[in-house]
Amino acid sequence: GVLRVASTISERRGWVGARQVTEGVVTTFREQDGALHQLGQVDGLGRQDNESIRAVRFIADRGYVVTFRQTDPLYVLDLADPAAPKVLGELKIPGYSGYLHPVGKNLLLGVGQSGGNANTGPGVQFSLFDISDAAAPRRIAVQTYGAGQAAAEFDPKAFLYWQPRQLVIAPIYLYGEERTEFNGVVLLRATKNGLKERGQVPVAEQ
Repeated sequence: GVLRVASTISERRGWVGARQVTEGVVTTFREQDGALHQLGQVDGLGRQDNESIRAVRFIADRGYVVTFRQTDPLYVLDLADPAAPKVLGELKIPGYSGYLHPVGKNLLLGVGQSGGNANTGPGVQFSLFDISDAAAPRRIAVQTYGAGQAAAEFDPKAFLYWQPRQLVIAPIYLYGEERTEFNGVVLLRATKNGLKERGQVPVAEQ
């Protein structure tokens, strides 16, 4: 009976030398007498670097929130007590995840963009996180591709995790300087041992 809402709030704070402050917030509500009443809230997600929420996944009594501006903090939230949600752990890595999906016990897959560098820039990135220790989430594997986009960043239906084969199936689009390099689907096996590409299936002529 609890509604969980993740939102990004941006506002100017202060009178002298006012500055723009952006942060992620997760709020819990419960319906009572035909209205929603706030139960609790945890704020400050990404506030230090004025970051916006890019991805959220709620699993049982846990919440997983990714914020981004320059780095990619993955926050692990304890939502067991709706009146007192709190941050349990945090992991900062380059780039960001625009979509999160559970891919087995204590594993979470992030789909998004790598941090890149001065030579290559950002690229499509799949990150596998071990969330068995909520206070210390870890990235245990990463698979990166060239410049482009993964469709799941913008459409959560553009993603499939096939549990019997532990197989991730995700459409991606890669582009080069003069032409499309790849437009199709990548297949990755995601296990506690890491990520391994199983194949690529083009769906359009390059």
